[in-house]
Amino acid sequence: MAKVIHHLFTDEEKARRKAQDRIASDFAALASEKDIESINIDTVLLKAEVSRGTFDKCFQGLESLSQLTAKQLTNDTFSHVKATVQPHSDIVILVATKTRLAIRLLVGVPTLAKIILKIKWPTHDTELKILHDIRVDVEEGIKQGRFSDMPPSIGVNLIFNTLRTTIQEMILQSCPVDFENQAIYQMLLGLGVDAESAFRISLIPLSELPPLPKKGIVGKVLRLLRSK
Repeated sequence: MAKVIHHLFTDEEKARRKAQDRIASDFAALASEKDIESINIDTVLLKAEVSRGTFDKCFQGLESLSQLTAKQLTNDTFSHVKATVQPHSDIVILVATKTRLAIRLLVGVPTLAKIILKIKWPTHDTELKILHDIRVDVEEGIKQGRFSDMPPSIGVNLIFNTLRTTIQEMILQSCPVDFENQAIYQMLLGLGVDAESAFRISLIPLSELPPLPKKGIVGKVLRLLRSK
């Protein structure tokens, strides 16, 4: 058994973040092995091989750990999606493609999706990179005249909430085969896209899905899932 890490840190902030990352990564691993609701602090301590003092120095409790883990998985996953999608002159097509790609990737790996869905919403967490990226797209859509002239925060809410609710519905219950298309269509209408364009864009076929990241917290969960 590896040596247990204690909470006496020399470089306080750097060591705390390193311990946070390790614990979050092992919490994600646990969530890939068992029901999230059955995980308790003792299980996390055993898995991560850290002391309770270290845990308390890094997190306020399981809820705090759950939120950080979900945020890290979200940042890794959506950074990957952003890097995968090819630029497009029409911001509507770009937003629809990013959203659909994210939905399909996570619906295909329900374990990842269930952890990410733990993120509390609404949130103003500045470390949740997807919110910044969505805001940039919304502002561009307004600038191009493709979206309604609205406060960008409304567009961000609409897109992120579409992601959350669509993924949640698709992994928890049987949905119509065109459920994803309907969700994208309604999202585009909400953003101010005309009905004809929204319908056409919601049906544009996606190319083959790219593989999810092999490194980082997402890669660790995927390796565990594939080893089962």
